[in-house]
Amino acid sequence: MGRSKTDSPTATSVTLERASRLSKMLKLISKSARTREVLLAKLQLDIRGFYRDLKTLRDRGVLLSVEGDSYRLLEDLDDARGKLPSPDPMLSLAELRVLCKGNTDAHRKLRRLYESLAGAAVHTNGKH
Repeated sequence: MGRSKTDSPTATSVTLERASRLSKMLKLISKSARTREVLLAKLQLDIRGFYRDLKTLRDRGVLLSVEGDSYRLLEDLDDARGKLPSPDPMLSLAELRVLCKGNTDAHRKLRRLYESLAGAAVHTNGKH
């Protein structure tokens, strides 16, 4: 059975702890290459958690270099962090409706989410 759209890596949210750890991992490898052992120690991860986080970064399109046992970020830290999944902000539908009004890609993404949850179109500037 294939993945549904909501099961795709780009549609996932993560815990606050994991989001923070992914961001810290990017910071650690942004200046220079770090070995897996150094990253495991600094992030307080086991090997399974490390590879799970590494897969998440790759699935999100973060550009990494792996040379032997060392990992390095190949793009700007802020650009890489912008690709990270976010923790669930625990918004009410009313709060989501307020935030989805606008014309940016982020607004449209929130609007699609709201419409799928509420079953109603959101009016923006007289349009659906």
